[in-house]
Amino acid sequence: MLLGGTYGAAIGAIGDASASEAATSLLEVVTDKLTDGSVAIVVLVNEEKEADQDAVLAKFDAIVLRRDMAFVAEEVAEAQRLEAEIQHQVREQWKADKKKELAAKGQEFQASVKQKIDKAKADFDAFMAAYVRGSMNVGS
Repeated sequence: MLLGGTYGAAIGAIGDASASEAATSLLEVVTDKLTDGSVAIVVLVNEEKEADQDAVLAKFDAIVLRRDMAFVAEEVAEAQRLEAEIQHQVREQWKADKKKELAAKGQEFQASVKQKIDKAKADFDAFMAAYVRGSMNVGS
């Protein structure tokens, strides 16, 4: 989800925005204007009369920014592409971390098993040595 919050600002689809603001990314403008506790609503509207949409949004104390729909669509598509790329990178990093974690656990398990085998072998060797000594002492 690209935009969120609680309540407040509305963003429409270019009109009364300054020339520099019109050339700025919608997401950059929204980010600059949003404050804690506010929300951005992106509304894609094919306007014949700007006043109609402005009147609807006026009761919400909304800030209306207008952008060309094609420009916004390109920006949203790019943001979605970047989001997917970031998700892919996070998944790959998670896989690499899990692989390292499992390898470490595997090495710990292998060392534990080797230690138990070595102890069992030592115990068996001690038992056999005692048995051999005991069987030699039986006839003497």
